Amino acid sequence: IDYGTNFNGRPILGFANFAPSALSTDPSFYWKQLGVAIHEISHALGFSTSKFTSTRGWVRFNFATQQYETVDSSTVYKQETRASGKGTKTVSLITSPEVVNQARMHFGCPTLDGAELEDGGSSGTAGSHWEKRIYPTEYMNGI
Repeated sequence: IDYGTNFNGRPILGFANFAPSALSTDPSFYWKQLGVAIHEISHALGFSTSKFTSTRGWVRFNFATQQYETVDSSTVYKQETRASGKGTKTVSLITSPEVVNQARMHFGCPTLDGAELEDGGSSGTAGSHWEKRIYPTEYMNGI
C-alpha cells in the first residue's frame, strides 16, 4: 500500500499490490477477495492512524454556508483515557462531525463523542480499523 498526497498531506491517490499467486479463480472466493481489495484500498486512501493524526487540512462541507472549510486534525481524531472493568484504558476515536452524527444515530446515543478504533492487534491493526467488539461486521475491521 502506498499514498500519493497533495500539498496538505491529504491522500489523493493510493494503490494496493495483490500477488497473483494469492488470488483464487474459484468463483466462491470472489466476494471475499473483493472485500479485501476494498478494505486495503481504503487504507491506501487514508483510513489509517498515520493519516488520522498527521494529515493537515482536513476538509468538510458546511451546508449552512455552502462552502468547504479546512479543519484541524484534532477535530477528526483524539485519544482519551476511559474507565474500564480492569481500571482504565486509552481509546482512540474518530471525532469528525459526520462520524459522530452517524454513530449517535446508529446507537441511539445523543451524547456519544466519537467512533472507537481498534486497540488490539499489531501496529498495523490497532488504530487503523474500527473496534471489532463495537462494529463486528464493518468492512474496516481488522482482517
